[in-house]
Amino acid sequence: MYFFKTLSIAAIVLGAVSNAVPLIEPQEDISLAARGAGPSKPSACTLDAALAAASVKSLRGNALFYTGVSLPKVQAVQKKSGRKSILDVFPATVRDELQVLCHKSGGDAWAIMSQAMAELASGETWVLKTTPGHAGGTYWNMEYNVMAQHRQVTLYRVDEAGAKVEHLL
Repeated sequence: MYFFKTLSIAAIVLGAVSNAVPLIEPQEDISLAARGAGPSKPSACTLDAALAAASVKSLRGNALFYTGVSLPKVQAVQKKSGRKSILDVFPATVRDELQVLCHKSGGDAWAIMSQAMAELASGETWVLKTTPGHAGGTYWNMEYNVMAQHRQVTLYRVDEAGAKVEHLL
């Protein structure tokens, strides 16, 4: 019985001490972005600013580009494959900020983000598109040209089931 009384007193004392210790409020400079664990705020409508603000710093064998297909179809392929799309690389807050910056400077935020994602891609890379060949929409054509120039990817066109249907690069 003595043991339980001592244990109870110890618990009360520890609880009182732990409540007496002031909480240290985190400072802004130790945010996830400052520690490199999350996206940072873009500073300009430039490729370098977009690369710095990306939440994913490497797409080694897990990039999924898409053109001419609906977002639910893209998300279904992502769910099956675990690949990252432009919406994963640039979260909504970063996309919104880039769009504001680009609007002010007359730039195209989606073009900047597309080029940045293509630069981050390496290894086996997929594009979900319904038409054969490498041609597609404006942004896809930019992405393709960046990947073709850097030659860091093996690019496959995949169908809605995530099956490889064509080798493109």
